[in-house]
Amino acid sequence: METLGHIKIGATSQGLALQTSKIKLVETGKGGSETFIPYKGQEEGSSSVHVKLPYIYNLKENFKVSEISFVLINNIHKYRAEIVGTHVYLIPYQPNLDNVMVDLPVIKLGTVKKWKQSLQMELRAIGYFIPTETGNRIFDFKTMSKFSIFEITKFLDRLSSLPASVIANLDLELVYKRKIFKTEKTDEIMYLTFAEITPQQIIEASNPIPARVMKPIESLENDRVKEFKDLIKNAISVEEAETFFGKKILISVDSMALQSFGVYTSSEDLVEKVEAISEKVEAKEADIALKEDLIEANQDALDALIEKSVPLPVAKSLILKHSENAFKVAEEMSFDIVSLVKSIAAA
Repeated sequence: METLGHIKIGATSQGLALQTSKIKLVETGKGGSETFIPYKGQEEGSSSVHVKLPYIYNLKENFKVSEISFVLINNIHKYRAEIVGTHVYLIPYQPNLDNVMVDLPVIKLGTVKKWKQSLQMELRAIGYFIPTETGNRIFDFKTMSKFSIFEITKFLDRLSSLPASVIANLDLELVYKRKIFKTEKTDEIMYLTFAEITPQQIIEASNPIPARVMKPIESLENDRVKEFKDLIKNAISVEEAETFFGKKILISVDSMALQSFGVYTSSEDLVEKVEAISEKVEAKEADIALKEDLIEANQDALDALIEKSVPLPVAKSLILKHSENAFKVAEEMSFDIVSLVKSIAAA
């Protein structure tokens, strides 16, 4: 979703993420400084922000929670990495700078097992809200706070029991909440969540909106949700992406984008790194499979060695080294364990 600003409870100072004492509405640019430009009239920040929701039929779309990361392709094209099912997909986060009339492709990168760790994919959330102070402008809020993720998700779940027309009229409030937790030391946790709505608020928001207005809104929302599903359905492979870009694609974690979540990382080519790791894993797995096949093929010899009180690990090692001659070799050494171990260790 396109946004015109950010909701922040943190800032950057000398490359470090710091938590502020107030909620701040900022623009999407930094104007050459280290921090984002404050939204007009919001320079001081506040302890709460009144908001409306962009989605009133598909409430989960207002606060998307998943294991995500942000990456750069060839240090130019900004993508969001997201897990869908068992695979990692790269979804464009900007226009195609080479040709704005041609959309950047969604790329099916590979399995979660292969890519999750290298892309630093962790549970993160991106919320979309409309601060009433800004008119109808959509602002986003990025967080890794388990407290924010838990409470905002639960709030939206409860809100889903209300009619969409009531949700559209509700005056919701994002608040800066503090909790004290005592473990080995006393910690004060500060995080963003919603203030609970009261029955009176629901009554006041129950003025009916004509069906002729609500129906197009529902259709528009459903179309937006369907767009994402279609993007995933039409994703292309890495090989096809290289054809699209006309060159080998290099993938690196976008450290600047992850700073919005308070995460810092170095940039490097992850395609070569992951492929190299995968090749080693595949080679190791293939070697293990060959060894298992060899042991299975000589099960009779293995059983005979065990009957002579040869420990299973030593018996297996003899099979792997001497194959069908393992029992004969052991017999020549009178099944002496020390001699057998030395023979296995010998080059």
